[in-house]
Amino acid sequence: MLPQIQVMPPERAVARHPTPFMAISIDFLGWRTGLVEAV
Repeated sequence: MLPQIQVMPPERAVARHPTPFMAISIDFLGWRTGLVEAV
């Protein structure tokens, strides 16, 4: 059910998620980018 989980740098995650809160969450999780994207 979860999307493809791939490791990407925080900068890339921030670009994908314009929301600051989301960006911070992704940065904090790090390798759990896919999990955050599912939310």
